[in-house]
Amino acid sequence: MRSNHEYANMTTTLKRPKANWLTVILWLTASLTGYGLVGAMFHFPSGFPPNTDEFNLGAFVGGAMQGLLSGLVVGFLQWLILRRHMHRAGQWVLWTAIGLGVVHAFGDALPDPISLPAIGLVGGLALGTARQKFVAAARRAS
Repeated sequence: MRSNHEYANMTTTLKRPKANWLTVILWLTASLTGYGLVGAMFHFPSGFPPNTDEFNLGAFVGGAMQGLLSGLVVGFLQWLILRRHMHRAGQWVLWTAIGLGVVHAFGDALPDPISLPAIGLVGGLALGTARQKFVAAARRAS
């Protein structure tokens, strides 16, 4: 059985230096820039086609691909900041891409009246779970 001291050491994932306000501003800038870029690349050229039918398998696959690419862009820009503060920060890009892939797949495939609440629910669960996988892996590595 492990002692409390051993558990406390397992949860440490931060490197030195600690995050400060500049880090928060850089994180927000990287995130906003990433989401702005992927919005301009993937949504604004073609818009948001209406989906009033039932579940659309083609949109599911296309949305998954679009989300994976979006996650790679956003995750990479966030990684530029995160790598100074966490071990194995490169996995952040992978898990962000997976999370956004799931979000886009369901958001694009579901009919419009239920897609926004579904994006909120599925998106929160997908991104939260994906990023928790990263945090858990980082904790095991430290």
